Amino acid sequence: MRAIGVAVLLLVLVGPAPAEDEVDTKAILSQLSSDDPAEAAWGAYRAGNGKVREAIPRLAELLRTASWMLKDENPYLRLAVLDALILLQADVPGDFKADLLLRHGEREFRCRNLILLSRHPEENREALLGLFQPRSTAHFDHLAVAIGNLLCGLKASDFTAKLLAGVRILHRVTVIDPGVQADGGFSKTAWPNDHGPDLEPPEGYPPLADYTLTSREVPGGRLLADGPRPIWYVRQEGNRIRGMADAEIEFHRREECTFEWLGSLLGEEPDRLFFTWSPSCVIAFQDRDGYIEKVRAARDVAVRPWFDLLDRCLRAKLLSPLQARRIQPDLHVHIVDDRKDQSSPLPVVRFPRRVFSTDHPGAGGLYGGRGGHRNLRALGGGTATEAAVDAGLDWLDRHQDGSGSWDSDGFSGVYAKELCPGKGKADLDVVNTSLALLAFLGAAETDRHGNHQRTVRTGLDWLLAEQHENGRFGPGSERLFLYDHILATLAIGEAYAGTDDPVFRESLVRGLEFLRGVRRPGGGWGNSAKPEQDDPAVTLWAHRVLRTARACGLEVAPEEYNSSKDSLDLWEKADFEQKGPFFPRTKPSLLALIIFCRDNHKYLRRDPAAAVLVKALAEPTSLEEWVCGTPTIFQIGGEHWKAWNQRMYKVLLPQQVKEGCERGSWNPAGFEDRDLGRVGVTACLIACLEVYYRYGIVF
Repeated sequence: MRAIGVAVLLLVLVGPAPAEDEVDTKAILSQLSSDDPAEAAWGAYRAGNGKVREAIPRLAELLRTASWMLKDENPYLRLAVLDALILLQADVPGDFKADLLLRHGEREFRCRNLILLSRHPEENREALLGLFQPRSTAHFDHLAVAIGNLLCGLKASDFTAKLLAGVRILHRVTVIDPGVQADGGFSKTAWPNDHGPDLEPPEGYPPLADYTLTSREVPGGRLLADGPRPIWYVRQEGNRIRGMADAEIEFHRREECTFEWLGSLLGEEPDRLFFTWSPSCVIAFQDRDGYIEKVRAARDVAVRPWFDLLDRCLRAKLLSPLQARRIQPDLHVHIVDDRKDQSSPLPVVRFPRRVFSTDHPGAGGLYGGRGGHRNLRALGGGTATEAAVDAGLDWLDRHQDGSGSWDSDGFSGVYAKELCPGKGKADLDVVNTSLALLAFLGAAETDRHGNHQRTVRTGLDWLLAEQHENGRFGPGSERLFLYDHILATLAIGEAYAGTDDPVFRESLVRGLEFLRGVRRPGGGWGNSAKPEQDDPAVTLWAHRVLRTARACGLEVAPEEYNSSKDSLDLWEKADFEQKGPFFPRTKPSLLALIIFCRDNHKYLRRDPAAAVLVKALAEPTSLEEWVCGTPTIFQIGGEHWKAWNQRMYKVLLPQQVKEGCERGSWNPAGFEDRDLGRVGVTACLIACLEVYYRYGIVF
């Protein structure tokens, strides 16, 4: 009885004995809170194997806050914590994803990281993209294939961009003597793989779990990532994590995986992508210039399928235009000299960036003179006009907004404490940005060539971002209706002509489709959403979009093109005057642009309409007269152009500001402008001074 009384007393003082699982949970949580890494590792080991889900918050906290977790000399606690989270099927701590990728890049950690991230691929998209960093240019390991499968299933646009950027084209050019044939192929290169040494836990640490990835379903394996090449993982507990030798690793050819993923994204078989990873060609050397031309042509042929593939991804909306703009083909040209006499080395071939490519059918006639400023002096230009163009472009460069646009009423210069005078209407940002870009493009300044590449690049990026899903540029206000859209489409079209960039092609196609959708039954365009009749000013600018698209190689049906010309011909003999937001507003300006839009200027000097135009615009004063008259009188040529050119020297050059923040610009008040402001006026007058090479003589 006395013993029973003592037991009752102890029970009152101490309380009931805890259940064994409760004691284990408390002990595990206590171990996880220990400052001793080995003790905390044992806590993680016991939590994972004992399925103690109550430990998940503490395990996540260890990954976030423990500073000693980041030391590479003691990775064993990290491995134990990650292993426990995997066994507990826990989610990756949201605020730890960046650290997970940046700080734990070794193979043993990357595998565990991927298993955790794969539980919710959509939520972990950015982390998976960061983890997709193949080390070899020739092969993928299982880890890279698994990540690729997950991203392919998400149709992640950033993943498509990474795939295209990783396409490495190895182009072999064999140079031989005329009449000789050559054989040859690419030599295979062994790519080293660093998978680190074996890891064995020091005394006092729990056993380690080793994770192995495999492309075959094996007993005990779990599917990690399904896709064209499924990947499984197997967990094995032991005393060490092996650093795998190259011979033990199964590799996947990078090009095969890349095109399997691209084919899956595009919904096609990989062999239907028609892409050659390692193209080759043979060139017979005859002379220096011919050799350089042939090598450059071979390079263009080799890279063309890559641009076609980029274009297909754009159309399938697997890439955004801005993403595609930042991708360049990774092309390597390997020249093999197989000539008998190699005493004189082969000429060095430089590959300049494209400048108004002659690949387009109309490039030679429409834009072909821009790259080298062809015909500048022969047609009346010279040092003075080029200095004015350079000064004007410099002013536009200095006054570009940080967003990439040109702010019509809020522009400022990097050297100015106050805004330059000459504000334009606030709703003309798209119009003025387009005009500024057209000025740069007219001087062959693109996002890849010239002295203003960054300015043009950011301007075009801003303009692309202003394009809506239906293809329309700009806000579509009732006052402007189509003017902002038409000018933006013209700028994108000239950018495509200058760079052959498929991003611009896709944007141009969408802009053209929108324009077609708002066309009136009579073949022209109106000045409102529901116009009662064709508006000649809008139709003129829309017709220029058709002409630009056709010159860039896009399909424009003859009846579609001719119907807009027929609409304009009706206005040539009619009275005309309007108060629209953009020129032409008067009959002479309208007549000038109608003549300019004609296909053949061969007989212009004998055209009665041309004689009327020259007489009406004998003394140009307004911006409208300069902009509409300059390209048309240039096409008429002869004495009429000489007289007009002399007036440009006497009026435009002296009125350009020579000092201060306004240096290089023109005062809009001096050209009767009421809308565009200093930005638009300056851009338009720069285009006038580029007329010598802006368009070819035969339009």
